[in-house]
Amino acid sequence: MGNMRLSTTRVGPRCLRVYKDDMFALVLQKFDFCAGHKRWILRSLSKKWRNWKATVKRDNFDSDLPIEEQIHSPPDRVQADQWKELIKYWHGDAKVGDYVNFKSVANPIDAVGKGRIASMDPSTEVGGEELGANWCEIHVQVPILWDEHLMRPYGGLKTVGDAIGTPIAWPISLVVKDDDSCFMD
Repeated sequence: MGNMRLSTTRVGPRCLRVYKDDMFALVLQKFDFCAGHKRWILRSLSKKWRNWKATVKRDNFDSDLPIEEQIHSPPDRVQADQWKELIKYWHGDAKVGDYVNFKSVANPIDAVGKGRIASMDPSTEVGGEELGANWCEIHVQVPILWDEHLMRPYGGLKTVGDAIGTPIAWPISLVVKDDDSCFMD
């Protein structure tokens, strides 16, 4: 599985079916499993994949070093082009208080709005529901795609355009730090 993209591959529910099938076929080539175990194997792969990525970050990434220094020394098990993308991604991790662009789940290239991260605490409630793991609370300040549906609508809020000035829950994987935050000043 070394040829899978480290920074972009997902094994969970957002992973494309073709990638899941490829991963499962690779596991079946190397190990003796019956097809009835596919769900368990994919779940196990998902957890191990996340753990491995966390280990790579913990052991090889230093947020205090400049990007240029870290790019030139990839770990043995990570391809140089993947390492470069990971370093850029990890240096861009959004934190509470950061201005961000939040992206569409249907098309993660499109920003649907701009706002500020208010919380990343899984126990924070937005619209009466806890955020949970891998979600953040964003205060919407500038809608870009007004008709984009909220992933967790509540009250009268159904679209990004409805949510101006209010908190929404959004998956942290679809939130990108906005270094050009002059629109908020």
